[in-house]
Amino acid sequence: TLSALAHPLREQARASLAQECADYGLVMHDWSHLNYHQQARKRDRVRLSHSGDEGYELQTALLVSDRTGQPLAPICQNLLCAGGLYTTRSDAVLPVATHLDELSERIQFLEAQAWGKPLVHVVDREGDSVGHYRQWQAQRFVVRGKVRQRVQWEGQSLLLGGVAAQLHRCGQLAFCRQVEFEGRVARQYVGETLVVLSRRTRQKRKGQKPRSIAAPPVSLRLIVSEVRAANGRVLAVWLLLSNVV
Repeated sequence: TLSALAHPLREQARASLAQECADYGLVMHDWSHLNYHQQARKRDRVRLSHSGDEGYELQTALLVSDRTGQPLAPICQNLLCAGGLYTTRSDAVLPVATHLDELSERIQFLEAQAWGKPLVHVVDREGDSVGHYRQWQAQRFVVRGKVRQRVQWEGQSLLLGGVAAQLHRCGQLAFCRQVEFEGRVARQYVGETLVVLSRRTRQKRKGQKPRSIAAPPVSLRLIVSEVRAANGRVLAVWLLLSNVV
């Protein structure tokens, strides 16, 4: 079974976590499209993003060292096809769910395992969902925020990008290290503040009318990371939302 095949990988992950991680195991969650558009003999393909994009979707949870950023082991993998969701967390084929609903189930599954150190779940911008932040409060996460996400900050209602711009203008981003950016030496500046997400949870399910649900506000750390050239020009910005303290 898929769960039996994944068992040695999880055992390796536990051993690596003890040796290679200081405080946490970082778990990178991501989705990849496997395009087999011209392979008509593969009859279990699904439509991925448009009519010319047919194949399979691979979903991976990769354990990474909090010391070096090096990959340690995949600890959960899913493959989405026409028959449903094949996953290493179940011997049965599971029904298809939205990305973030399945991610919530995946996180719960991983948190139920005995790892020896706490996990921090790291997700790209697709995970920037206030409804799911409310679901994930019992777990630790870092999610790359969307610039146009609206938050409450110091008594103001601002877009997340506007909060980052305020920190930049007020000099609240401190130099932390030199980095390489697109083959050039650059400088990284980092700062953080507290933001509150208070808007309603909006649930969208296939075949159902979207629902707007009132729920308690969520307080999160906003970490702003800027990469700047030697002349101070901003080359890249990352906005990270986290409940890790």
